[in-house]
Amino acid sequence: MKLTIEQLKIKNALTTIVGANGSGKSTLLKLLLGLYAPSQGTISLEGQDLKALPIKRKLEMIGLVFQNPNDQLFNATVLQEVTWSVRQLGLPVVEQRAKAALTQVGLEAELTTNPYDLSLSKRQLLAIATILAIDPAIYLFDEPFSYLDFPAQQRITALMRQLSETGHQVIVVTHDMDWLATQSDEILLMNQGTIQFQGTPAALFTNHDFMKMGQIAPPRVMQIAQNFGDYEVYLSIEDYLEKIQQKNL
Repeated sequence: MKLTIEQLKIKNALTTIVGANGSGKSTLLKLLLGLYAPSQGTISLEGQDLKALPIKRKLEMIGLVFQNPNDQLFNATVLQEVTWSVRQLGLPVVEQRAKAALTQVGLEAELTTNPYDLSLSKRQLLAIATILAIDPAIYLFDEPFSYLDFPAQQRITALMRQLSETGHQVIVVTHDMDWLATQSDEILLMNQGTIQFQGTPAALFTNHDFMKMGQIAPPRVMQIAQNFGDYEVYLSIEDYLEKIQQKNL
């Protein structure tokens, strides 16, 4: 698949990338991290060509959480897993950073546990902690909710929002339309390696052609409303109740 993106600017604090399987979402994340080099054109970070940045600087600026946590974990204990990532960049207060990151994801009681003795949900949290300990300016998440249970999803959503509100940029690949509808500041829709749509959740769910192109279903509250002949855009239950109340005034 050839990925073709022209003059894409990602500015919003919490941006979501959606699209059908094979549309290029994960490839785009790897290009943004510098794991892949573009065959033509440039990817710029704060006005600098990403290819020209030293590897250490890239890793300080951009962190990627892979979809499968097993692709990221290889140390003997939870604490060693997180301190390893910090040490690679020569950052100070290694153990303090690691423990703080593990507390953020709720794994502070698992310091001596082997990562593969954790549940898959906790392994995903651990993979996230390895990036939190570095605290890059840009966080890339590839399907972060795939293995998380509901409490962990809530924890990571709150964490993403906190990051986005404190000067970080968060870019998330997801198929979870209910999450996207309420959390995203901006959406990129990919199809066959190109960006076909860039805009708000409400604008995406208004456009049936784009939804069909991306094989996207509307949020569940919209699906339920459509069963009763109501085709307005609703992003959440709260949004539905507010709009219904306004109609009845």
